[in-house]
This record gives sequence, C-alpha cells and structure tokens, in this order.
Amino acid sequence: MKLTIHPGKQPLVIFVFAYFAILALSYIPEGYMVGSYSFKKIDLFMDVHPDETIQPTSSNLRLNSFNEAGMVHFGLIDNLFVNLFNPAELFFSPVTAAPAASPKIENAAALKKFFDALKQSGSKKIRIAHYGDSAIEGDNISGDFRKNLQSKFGGNGVGIVGITAQDKQFRTTTDMDWSQDWKTASLITSNPEKLTLGINGFIYQPVANSWVRLAASGRSSNVKYFTAARILYTSDKNVSIKYMFDDKNETTVELKAARGVAEFVLAAKAKVKSVKITVVNPSKCYLYGVSLEEANGVYVDNFPLRGNSGAGLRDLDMNTLKEFDKLLSYKLIVLNFGLNMTGQENKDFGWYGSAMERVLTQYKEAFPQASFLVVSVQDKSIKKGSQFVTDPSVLKLIEMQKQIAAKSGVAFFNLFEAMGGMNAMSDWVEQGLAEKDYTHMKLTGSKKMADLLTEALLGAQQ
Repeated sequence: MKLTIHPGKQPLVIFVFAYFAILALSYIPEGYMVGSYSFKKIDLFMDVHPDETIQPTSSNLRLNSFNEAGMVHFGLIDNLFVNLFNPAELFFSPVTAAPAASPKIENAAALKKFFDALKQSGSKKIRIAHYGDSAIEGDNISGDFRKNLQSKFGGNGVGIVGITAQDKQFRTTTDMDWSQDWKTASLITSNPEKLTLGINGFIYQPVANSWVRLAASGRSSNVKYFTAARILYTSDKNVSIKYMFDDKNETTVELKAARGVAEFVLAAKAKVKSVKITVVNPSKCYLYGVSLEEANGVYVDNFPLRGNSGAGLRDLDMNTLKEFDKLLSYKLIVLNFGLNMTGQENKDFGWYGSAMERVLTQYKEAFPQASFLVVSVQDKSIKKGSQFVTDPSVLKLIEMQKQIAAKSGVAFFNLFEAMGGMNAMSDWVEQGLAEKDYTHMKLTGSKKMADLLTEALLGAQQ
C-alpha cells in the first residue's frame, strides 16, 4: 500500500516529524557518546520554565543556595518569600547586573617594576606585552589601552605587528597587506617544521620577493603615523631587502646574518603612514614581525592567540624570549585569557592552574625587569529559562585565576567584577556594548574594557 501525502499537508507532516524527532533526542542522557560526539541536554520547553537563576541582592541573599557549579540558585518557594510584598515581580522582573564596581587591582605591589619604569617614559620607551585570546583580536582592548597610556605618558605608533594576520579584516589600528607566498607557523595554526616561534607565538618565512605592507590606519590620534619600522628577524646569511615609506623612493639594504633574534631599524626622515618591505633573497631568513614606533613613551604590543587558553605560551623557547627582552626591554606582561576555558563541561581547572603557573614561572625568568598582571575572564552568558545569566564555569575559572596570580606572586585584575559582576553581560548586550552571542565585545565594549583596565592600573600606582 502506497502512502500518499497531500501537498498542502507536507509542511505539517514535516513539522510533526521534526518535533517528535527532537523530543526523542531530548530523552537521550546528557554525556551519552556516539563515536566522538557527546550529547548535551535538549529542553524544548526552556523558554517557558520558571527562571531559577537570578541575581542575588542584599534582601534575598539569606535565601541563596549554591548548586554544584557554583551558581546562585533559587526554588519557587524561595521566590515566593523574596517577592512576598511585590508579587508582580515574581515572573516579570528581569535579571539585571549589579552596578559596576570601581576597578581595583589585587596585589598591586607586584607592579612596582612597571611603575618605576613608567616614571622614565619621557626619556625611554616603556614596553607592554598584552597577550590574550579572541577578546583582543583586531587590536581590541589593546588599542584603546595603548591610546589611554600614550595620551598620558607619550609614545606614538602601534608597536609590533605580524607579517600575516587572521584578524586583518577587522584590525582597527593597522591596515595590512602581504603577498600570498609567506609561510606562517604559530601556536594556533601549525608548525610542522618545529620552527622557533617569536614572542607573539608566530614566525613568518618568505620566498624570493615576498612582501608586506603595513599602514597606520589613522582611526585614532595615536596611530596616524610613525617614524621608524623595527624589523625583528633571524637569518643564517646576509639578506637583501627593499623598502619604501609611503610608497616612494624604494631603497635596498642588507639584514646581517644573526643566529638569534635581531633587529634592523628602518628610519624615516619625517612622519610616514606606511612601509612596504620586500625580501629579495631570503635564504633561511625568518621574520617575527615589524614594530611601528615614533618617540619615547609607552608601547603596547597586541599578541592575540585565537582559541588559546594561554597555556600554549609555555611552549615558546625560553632563550628566544630572553633575546626579545634584550632588544625590547618589557616592563609589563598582561595575560588576558579565559574565554576558551569556559563552558558547562569544564568542572575542574586544576590542570589549567598548573599550566599557567608554569607559564608565569618561565616568563618571570625570561623577563626579569617586568611586572606581571593576570586579567580575569570577562562575564559570559548562557541561557537559563528565558534569560541570559553568567556561565557557572566563569565563576570557577576566576577563582582559579586568582589562585594562579597569588601562587605566582603577581598582580590580579578581576575584569568580571569591574564589568558589573553576575549577569553583567546581559546588560552590556542591551547597551550595545557586546555581541548577541553574549561572549564577545563590540568596539564600544572593548573600549570600555580598556578604560576599566587603565583606571585600575593607574589607580594602583603609588
């Protein structure tokens, strides 16, 4: 017998079939494995369940209980008591974040080396390395952090820029272009030849006549021009390169052979907006990046590692880091990771704590004149009922990051609290500061984060 479905009823049949298929999937236990795929909980009625996770206030704190993930949890009975004198708010009061706290840095005394160096910004270049995950890609946070410090302490230019970059399309401070024949190895892509990566976690290998062009975007007052381009490289032989400032007067120079990390400074006779560098005969020459600079002051190098937890930094070569420090003399290292560690499946961050403590141990040896600042993960939301609330793993991760900083004797900045604490991300999204993935910032949100970081850092200065 052949089953015939009237064409007009096909959408209904498809809907009913899909509904019952998803309903059946919802009964599969969370964590059940099929091959390498692990099932997560499916709840068709999430948006109509009573909201159970809300922001604690001074009036209801005594009713709080904590679930095993560390989230504040209320049952329906608790809600009735909390809202006894205002029943209209029982189901209609939205989750809101607490007012943003005045940002402060814990163990600020650990920043003494940086603050002492900052007093000499009028006569020296004071360099900061800002490491992070996708939160700082595109020079986000770093760019405004740099602008804030340069406006107060001097300096002009973006600092170190890679030769190729995943964030080219949305990088706000530098316009980049390059020939497509560069080979790039890094912590976040691949390094099949086991090349010695640079301080930014990258290394770039040219072929004959590979080129790169870097230009100040002019989108901010401190990145409209530069007067010097410092090429950071290593090479087994002398290498000829050609360069042009502002696409004029091409000049040929020679990079001297260097077993370790070396630099060659291209000095402009006046303020320029761009530099184009062509490697004529590369041999075994590798570039680590180019630093665009001008006068004395503060320089913040933006080192984003997309998808990385920060633990990958332990794989960078210690001697190479020391060679970079001899050339650049870093005074502050900021570690701004965490987004890639969050998620409900993450219940134990012990291994992460051990890994990051090892990173800090290595970096403190490689950069003996630098202070260190661990910046906590920002708020990140998950959907709970009809509302977006702080991911429980964020709270656990912040506690681990505090422990990492304390055990390593370095400063700690709780960005989560500075944003507003529990459920702050929901407010940031509503204010147009963050994307609707409730994880990443818009440019305005990145600027606000940079302002919070700057306020906390300068507020800790004695």
